Amino acid sequence: QSFTEKDLVFYYSKYFKKSLSLKGFGVEGFEGLAALIPDTVAVNPKTSFLEVQQPEDTTSAQFLRITEAQRRDRRRRLDAGDESAELKFPRATAQAQAGQRQQAGQRQQEGKRPQAG
Repeated sequence: QSFTEKDLVFYYSKYFKKSLSLKGFGVEGFEGLAALIPDTVAVNPKTSFLEVQQPEDTTSAQFLRITEAQRRDRRRRLDAGDESAELKFPRATAQAQAGQRQQAGQRQQEGKRPQAG
């Protein structure tokens, strides 16, 4: 079972409880995001459905190995002078970072409150 690119924002917010911002990944469209994770997801050119590139039972350790292999490949390409291999994620503004820290602190405080009972 899969879904199309247009449904990605809905499922991302449903499961991660935050909105998907492609600009946060330094890309303009989904194609740019998919190019960052080619071993994980691709778009079927005939149906436009997203297709998982790994088996369902892929472990976290296997994803970690894939990520590390991609990191090493980017480092090798950068060392060889290929500037297109550099990841260019935009830096969050100081105001946004402060807001995130405040929200995290509130969640932590909520977890420490004694249960009424």
